[in-house]
Amino acid sequence: MKKIFYSSFIMLGIIALTFYACKKDNTSTDDQDMTSVQESAQADETFSDTFTDVSTVEVENPGLFSVGGTKIQSTNSNLSDAKTTCATITVTTNGINEWPKTVTFDFKDGCTGVNDVTRKGKIIAVFSKSFKEAGAVINITFDNYYVNDNKIEGTKTITNNGKNTAGNYTFTVNVSKSKISNIKGTVNWDANRTMEWIEADNSISITGSATGTNSKGKEFTVTITKPLIRKLGCKFIVAGTLEIKPADHPARVLDYGNGDCDANATVSIGGISKAITLKK
Repeated sequence: MKKIFYSSFIMLGIIALTFYACKKDNTSTDDQDMTSVQESAQADETFSDTFTDVSTVEVENPGLFSVGGTKIQSTNSNLSDAKTTCATITVTTNGINEWPKTVTFDFKDGCTGVNDVTRKGKIIAVFSKSFKEAGAVINITFDNYYVNDNKIEGTKTITNNGKNTAGNYTFTVNVSKSKISNIKGTVNWDANRTMEWIEADNSISITGSATGTNSKGKEFTVTITKPLIRKLGCKFIVAGTLEIKPADHPARVLDYGNGDCDANATVSIGGISKAITLKK
């Protein structure tokens, strides 16, 4: 009887250790999951693109906002991913000196830009006044808009705060109820950002935070720990770091590098680093 009890005790111990080992292995696998990192980075890229689009349209097309009446059409050579003839820009106004003015970026059934990114559908931006005027508010929405195979939805509001002490324009940027959907699922992403437009080298410095839910239904938070740098004409963010914290798992640190225009980045989890490739 004693031997049977002793053998049973050992067996229970083995089962318990096996269960613990399996649980530990599963946790380790979850802890190394890159889904929130990749999808949050993709959201950052996508919505910083739209800032580049609306910030350059007035600069690259002098007089675009000075025409009133019905509609005019133009093209823009410095859209974040577009060739000169890729998107048609239409401005709708009630008069020469009247605001608001609605600017529609129409990529039609799809066109591929110089950075090999295919966009289709429309970006619609309503300007309360000129982009460079302090207090200007630009409300951005999307009409059946896709970046590659990703459908983009949501609302983005840009507010011009005027120039800072360095002489650069700064903007408050809020992204709300945004969705990025593809065959893998849907990413939900809301963000509150401050963007500094550094005209001297055509770059944008980004700070702030975000929250979201990845395509697996897992919540995460994002905090920019070193300003993200986006350069006009480059497909990806080129520098800066942010911390992504999935619910109930260790934080990941995403490092975009030191300024090279490429798709390379590094993710660190608990002191272990891994190279990743950014995606649109």
